[in-house]
Amino acid sequence: MFYSIPLILWINTLIFYMILGSIEPNSISLAIENKFIERIRKLDGLDYLLALLHNVTKEVVSFNTMASTFVDDIDKCVTKQALHKAMSKEFFIVFIDKIFNELLQTKLGIANSKLKSKFRRIVIQDSSIIKLPQRLYEFFSGVKNNFSQVANARVQVALDILTNTFTLFSIDSYSINDKSAAHKLQINNGDLIIRDRGYCTIAEMLCILAHKADFIYRYYHVFKYYNVNTGKVIDVYKLVKNKKKLKAKVRIGSPDGVIVTLCADKVSDAIANERRRQLKKSSSGTPSNVLLQLLSWSIYFTSIDDDEITSEDIFSLYKLRWRIEIILNP
Repeated sequence: MFYSIPLILWINTLIFYMILGSIEPNSISLAIENKFIERIRKLDGLDYLLALLHNVTKEVVSFNTMASTFVDDIDKCVTKQALHKAMSKEFFIVFIDKIFNELLQTKLGIANSKLKSKFRRIVIQDSSIIKLPQRLYEFFSGVKNNFSQVANARVQVALDILTNTFTLFSIDSYSINDKSAAHKLQINNGDLIIRDRGYCTIAEMLCILAHKADFIYRYYHVFKYYNVNTGKVIDVYKLVKNKKKLKAKVRIGSPDGVIVTLCADKVSDAIANERRRQLKKSSSGTPSNVLLQLLSWSIYFTSIDDDEITSEDIFSLYKLRWRIEIILNP
């Protein structure tokens, strides 16, 4: 059924908010406002939502099992034919969409930043791996070894946090990583794109700029950075060493590459040491000493060209990216 996989991502979020009572008071009015139900008879909007979620958590979504749920758990009698008729309506999809939007407006917020008025959209993007039933392995193959195999899918989500609306929601094969999926995002004039290093390539940066949009990325050590005037390679560690804050123009990728603003802010020793511990734990090899030392700073680069923008403004905007984690990992 069309809603079975996407809703898995929302189960914990929706149930959590139902417990808090944030959906229950609105579900009936939303269902009526969006013409899913004309008037309350046996069932209201919350009834349909509860039955749907209850069955998705069991990984069995059918009108027959949903009808049983009404009898067993909601103590209301309804036929599978009646459910099919109601939940096949276009208005049902609109109703579900409105419920999700209510959650987004409640859960997401925008940091107080003077920069948000500069952009038509601020789009944050991330992905997550979800485990699927084994029967879907043929369509969503994941990790396989001599002893077991796992069906996984990679979910790509992009959200405009100025309007709390999705600009991308796709479910792809596990093998399609973030770099491969980066081109799926529709970019418009006046956008600010905030994504992590998994999406970061020179080609993608050029694509964003070609659409007259801007980006913010966290410092990526695989790139080379060049002096804007001399074209010589910059040692980023020497650039930030002995500085608590830094804001400097550099070229990225090549001596004639894209000009970006590099922003750095020194963190506490406790945070730096924890970063080093995590990097050593997750790295397949031994991290270089320079890379370990650079973890004493939070470093970002951006295409935003405005002398009035401070490093704090850039950090504040990049922090908005973590809002997507609320959606992917409720």
